[in-house]
Amino acid sequence: MSNQNPFVTDQLTARNPNGQSNATYELTKSSANPVRHIGRDGRGFPIEDTIPTASKWGWFLMPDGGLNKVPLRTGSVPSMHADAIAYENEVTYDIVMAGGIPAHLCPYSTELSYITKGPFAQPPPGVTDCGGSTKEGGCIHLQEIRKARIAEVQRRYDLDLEQFTSRQHEEYERMRQGIVQGVGEAIAKHAVNPVAARAEKAQRMREGKDE
Repeated sequence: MSNQNPFVTDQLTARNPNGQSNATYELTKSSANPVRHIGRDGRGFPIEDTIPTASKWGWFLMPDGGLNKVPLRTGSVPSMHADAIAYENEVTYDIVMAGGIPAHLCPYSTELSYITKGPFAQPPPGVTDCGGSTKEGGCIHLQEIRKARIAEVQRRYDLDLEQFTSRQHEEYERMRQGIVQGVGEAIAKHAVNPVAARAEKAQRMREGKDE
């Protein structure tokens, strides 16, 4: 497929024949199975990766502080079929139960209290649900929660790194002490006492064993 093909892209955008945004995808021979080129194989042929289409996405603040774009309705055309709705609900449920927060909601919202049994996060005294925001990054409260989550991940990383470094240092010290001790024992075992050596040599000479 030529790189000039408009459907060779990282993400499909629904367009009508006039090039304007639309609710459905224009079905053509090229758009039926959209792909992107991700490299070349050992023979030099392009490696194609199929681009999954999705008609509905949702941004979620994840437990690690990352903002993930998650497909909620698969397929080129939005579906109100019971299975499609159930899929979106299941994906949302799984993410929220894992600690994720829909980015368009305020973290102090109780909109999904049937899952969370309350707000996503305990609000500080005097702070209430601000209604959320559809802007990138969410509302100011969500941004604060995100900063706190990123800081916590960094704190845990630093702690793990400190413990790893400490264990590595202790292991190094044990190895160094073991080497020093071994070398010392070897030296002591094979070292020659000069006084004793001279006495032994004199005795051997008297006995005619040494010339």
